[in-house]
Amino acid sequence: MVFEISIEENNTVFMTKRRNSVDAAIVMVEGEKLFKLWQNEPYHPEPQLAFGTVENWKSDYKYRSAGLGFSHGKPNPVAVAKVVVNEAKQHEPVYEYKFKFFRKQVGYKTTKVPYIAFDDGITRSIWLMANQAKAFPVECSADSALLLNKLAGVKGSEIIWV
Repeated sequence: MVFEISIEENNTVFMTKRRNSVDAAIVMVEGEKLFKLWQNEPYHPEPQLAFGTVENWKSDYKYRSAGLGFSHGKPNPVAVAKVVVNEAKQHEPVYEYKFKFFRKQVGYKTTKVPYIAFDDGITRSIWLMANQAKAFPVECSADSALLLNKLAGVKGSEIIWV
């Protein structure tokens, strides 16, 4: 299965699912939403890329290799990135107020914050974003495909179960 991704200047690049994964799915995601989820990751191995600019991305040591990989076109498509979807617990203090100015902490409110982490394909994904791809496919576990589709999926797109 080969995916066509529109990038800047009316160009197209191609991606495919190459790995033999058990219980996996392909979700077509909106790049900006995916990167917002990536920024929620609690322990960043690549914060300069997750929070970076296009200039940061283009100066990454593997960026040119990604461009070369995409340059081969449809006969040799690039593998889709693989992401892991998870939730981090975030603890916020809860205060009780006495009068207007005095407060006392009485506990914590715990919320779950969804995030993604890249298992493979960071450079391919930043290359796509730097080249103005609005949407592209990523692979995730079948268990997390519905959540990823809800959080970052292209509206109206269908999950591909592989």
